[in-house]
Amino acid sequence: MTCFRHIASRSMGLASSFALLVILITMAAATLSSAAAQSRLGEFLPGVQPSELYPGAEQFGEIGGDQPSAPILKAGKVVGYAFLNGDLVDSTGYSGKPINVLVALDLSGKITGAKLVEHHEPIVLVGIPVAKIVHFIDGYIGKDVLAPGAA
Repeated sequence: MTCFRHIASRSMGLASSFALLVILITMAAATLSSAAAQSRLGEFLPGVQPSELYPGAEQFGEIGGDQPSAPILKAGKVVGYAFLNGDLVDSTGYSGKPINVLVALDLSGKITGAKLVEHHEPIVLVGIPVAKIVHFIDGYIGKDVLAPGAA
């Protein structure tokens, strides 16, 4: 922030310097919070117990980061992170709407949990039972995202 203050004070008066500083801070805050503001992670976390995504977890921390995620806490320590698949990849389904899955990774990159939280797929509504979709999603639990080719 010293560099902004220095630049502003060399070419403007105090009032103009302050205005420039406020504008710069506002722009930086908007940029940093835009990813979290666009994320729907905060809509879905309240409907899920942390232990559903990470065995024995007791709570979620505050959502943040460039790729929005929430720390998962067990005994007061961060043991992993929860995120919404649609915040990282295109999750548009056959219906043209997103298929939202909460996913949890431990600190080593293994998927510890995944939960379907929203979909609008007509084939699921009329033909394929949700249990089959849940079973498919559960097949990712235990996979190491840092070694995608490993079985």
